Order: sequence, then C-alpha cells, then structure tokens
Amino acid sequence: MSMSPTAIETVIQIAKQLHAEGKQPSVALVKARLPAPCPMPDVISGLQRWRQQSSPAVAQADEQAQAPQEALPPQQPTGAPASAAELQLLRNEVASLREEVVMLRRSIRLLNEQPR
Repeated sequence: MSMSPTAIETVIQIAKQLHAEGKQPSVALVKARLPAPCPMPDVISGLQRWRQQSSPAVAQADEQAQAPQEALPPQQPTGAPASAAELQLLRNEVASLREEVVMLRRSIRLLNEQPR
C-alpha cells in the first residue's frame, strides 16, 4: 500500500522545515511531526523524493551525514587535530543522532502509556 500524493507532499514539506531549522531530516524526525501515522517505507520514499528535489549540496550533505561510521575520514595517526570540516560533520551527525534518540524515547513513552 502506498502513500497518497498529499502525504508524500507532507513528508517533503516536513523535511524542508527540518532542513530550514538546521536539522538533518531523518525518518524519526519526520515521523514525529507527521499529523497521522504513516508506514516507514512511505516516509523513506518521501525523504528520498525530497533529497532528489533538493540542491546537490543538500543531497551530498545528507549522504555524508547518513554514511556509516567507517566512511568517516580516518583519524590521523600523528595525533594532528581533525580539520574544521571534519569536526563540523561529526558535530552535525551527533546532533542528529541525539534528536533521534529523544524522538525514540518519546515514542516509547507514548507506546508504554497506551492502554493495552
């Protein structure tokens, strides 16, 4: 079952809002702002469309932020400090992960509070 065009547009709009707020749009952040529950594959599809519609710089930044940890530049063995760009990339990734943890904890709390 696929999401209606208006729901996809809602996901895209939420991703734009998150990006405008300086946040990395993610499944967890988008799902937390959706007015109604949507299946995860549909949210992912909406995020993919947003990335395709975004500027190349935004798409590249998103790919870098979502890359696995081993894709990060290796630490320099000489003990030299990382570049400012590397540090900012790591700060952005940590901030995004912290936001997702908060959203997941909130979702768990809401699920636990629901009558069974």
